[in-house]
Amino acid sequence: MTDSTIRPGLSRLARRAAAGARWLCVATLLGACGSRPPPPPQQQAGGAALPVASPGPPEAGSSNPVAVDPAEGKRLPCKEAIPSSPLFAERAAAIDALFADHAAEAVAKLSEIVRQRPQDLAAEILRRASQSKLGRANASAGDEVSDVRITQLEALPLVRTLVAEAPVPPNASVVRLTLDTQKKNLIVDNEDWFKNNGLAHPVGRGGTDPLPDHVAATFRKARLRGLYPHPDHHVAFYGSVLVASASGKKPLVFDASRAMAAGGHRLDVDYAQLMGSTLVVALAVNGYAKEVGGKTGYVAAFDAKSGRLLWSSDPLTSNLGNFVVAGRSIIAGYGFTAEPDFLFVLDAAKGTSEQKIPLKSGPEAIVAKGDRVFVRTYDTDYVFRAAAPLPAALPADLPAAEAEVAFARPEARCWAGVAAAAIDRRDTTALAEALREMRHYPSERFLDDGLHAALEFLEGQTRGPRKIDLTTTAPIVLAAPPWAYAAPGARPPPDGRPPRLTLVQKRNADPVRALAPKTFRADRPFLLAPVARGALPAGAPQDIPSSYGMEDLRAILPSPDRMLLVYGGRYLAVLKDGTTERIFDMDAFRHPPSPNPQWKEFAVEDVTGAIAEDGTVYVCNGGGSYAKEVNGKKGFVSALDLATGRLLWRSDALVCNSPLVTTGEYLLSGYGFTAEPDFLFILRKSDGKTMSRTPVDSGPEEIRLEGTRLAVETYDRSYLFELR
Repeated sequence: MTDSTIRPGLSRLARRAAAGARWLCVATLLGACGSRPPPPPQQQAGGAALPVASPGPPEAGSSNPVAVDPAEGKRLPCKEAIPSSPLFAERAAAIDALFADHAAEAVAKLSEIVRQRPQDLAAEILRRASQSKLGRANASAGDEVSDVRITQLEALPLVRTLVAEAPVPPNASVVRLTLDTQKKNLIVDNEDWFKNNGLAHPVGRGGTDPLPDHVAATFRKARLRGLYPHPDHHVAFYGSVLVASASGKKPLVFDASRAMAAGGHRLDVDYAQLMGSTLVVALAVNGYAKEVGGKTGYVAAFDAKSGRLLWSSDPLTSNLGNFVVAGRSIIAGYGFTAEPDFLFVLDAAKGTSEQKIPLKSGPEAIVAKGDRVFVRTYDTDYVFRAAAPLPAALPADLPAAEAEVAFARPEARCWAGVAAAAIDRRDTTALAEALREMRHYPSERFLDDGLHAALEFLEGQTRGPRKIDLTTTAPIVLAAPPWAYAAPGARPPPDGRPPRLTLVQKRNADPVRALAPKTFRADRPFLLAPVARGALPAGAPQDIPSSYGMEDLRAILPSPDRMLLVYGGRYLAVLKDGTTERIFDMDAFRHPPSPNPQWKEFAVEDVTGAIAEDGTVYVCNGGGSYAKEVNGKKGFVSALDLATGRLLWRSDALVCNSPLVTTGEYLLSGYGFTAEPDFLFILRKSDGKTMSRTPVDSGPEEIRLEGTRLAVETYDRSYLFELR
């Protein structure tokens, strides 16, 4: 066997089995779990035999898949009843994808279900199992790629060159584009452009989308630098190596180091596509053309078998974004700050420029759809039309992979559905039976760890001590609130005069002190930065889930007799004695009306503080951008009925973007944001009216009430007030 071949299928299966022995921890949803190997097949973690329900005799003439229990010799019929709900049907489709070895598809489907239905514990368990299987598939893809002979691409001559024509569809001609529309964009509305035009991203988006099963996460320790998706294959870029791969196909590996080093300066790979048996690559420096004598911005075609250069385009033809292959045409673009900007139509056979269209700025994305070509530049959006629908590229010429051994997937798939239904019912007996039966299918062991953790967790909830479980109640979805003061459920105000603040001490403080690691204290709010990805701080209760509804934990907030958890600034979970009392979906509170379109991405008013007491939850929505970008509609405190989520009152705007403090019949809050005015506020709990405001030098970041003293930390000041 030569180094140009891939190891046979059984070797790949052995590697997959070895990778599949890893323990899957679902602590992020179910609380902490230790790092340990899975228990023996016939035992629970504690050593007791798994309970098995009596199956009864199979129905006459039944065609249900059956599993043989070698220990008892019984045939246990697997019956899966799928509820008629669309959500359950979607979950069944995701399980089908998972057992068809389409783990990335399963991850995407299950992630969407968890977003729509955060209380779906089974979907979350399956999602994490899918992620685990996808990780193993990506690792296995890396092993397979490492076994493939690497084809060396030739160096570029840095001038337009034609050595030989590249194969193109027969009788195909180069398209000609005409301008259809042209309009200014908002610069920051890239995602809206893709969504509103129904376009797919031409470049992989890192952590936003799961890697396809057949794409390796790393290649010989080099990290993935770029991913270029195409209808029938992907091209991945690692360091200086390009890998073309597809499901059910052998990958092709190319070393582009010579092409990237042409001319004595480094060209980077911006995009690549396998066009039949031709690899088309865009290479350019990330900088001004004058710095490299204009020798940048090439599209080049290489023979995929030999690496021989077939042709290279003129310089200054492609950079910044992708290109589009349409039949015999390649549509590319070039531009960089003060340099001229153009869209090019190349002859895919020869690399010659057949059309050159001036643009206002350099193309960042080019996407074909029907007879139109959508071009996104820095500040202008273009649409060009062709005379007819753009033809497809030649299919990627990738050799077929060896057929792998078919396993008894239908039976295992059925038991996975039974396990999911058992989790829905919190039926530990049925879950244990399904888990036991699935262990008869070694190829499907990827679900063992997740299902065993679910079983262990659910059994522990009955034995005690109970762990936090946010999936026992569906979130209450709150309607959009008024964006001004309102008090539909106000109570009579309290007797007596409201408290007031008297300054006792003010001193300078180190502005970077807020960056120092903080110690968790159960009596103080603990805010997690988004980069923490929900990781629990030391000392925090380890059964706090680190995510909910695909949102990471952002805050742990103490209340007089409860604990509040904030997820992604959207979900507010109220817990009492470790039991989930209520979860509020406050997404409608986060999006103010008519924000400045250029700041829409940042005009999201996350939950920044909350307190629950006496049947009421007081919530501060203070995150987001400058007040002027949302017409002053930010920084509200809202009082919600704990039982129903009904709005009792909403304060004036710009009174809160800090943690909240309660004292008797009043709330203490703070607001400030860079150049905006900064104050401390006293609000009345009965109706949300502002009783007083006290100026401070910068926005309050931390407020603590210690007896009758109020300690306030701002950007560069520390205050101490007496509360009278």
